[in-house]
Amino acid sequence: MVNNGDIVMGAVRAADHDRYLSALYAPADKRGALLALYAFNAEIAGVRDR
Repeated sequence: MVNNGDIVMGAVRAADHDRYLSALYAPADKRGALLALYAFNAEIAGVRDR
């Protein structure tokens, strides 16, 4: 079973690989929130392109 954290991490990795790599250096307890912000940013940026 895939959890939501894996889905968000995969979305960030696909959309912005540099931010994905930088999130891996964040403390583990903060990483989920940071990845959620990065995923939100990628989604908003994608709206402009669509």
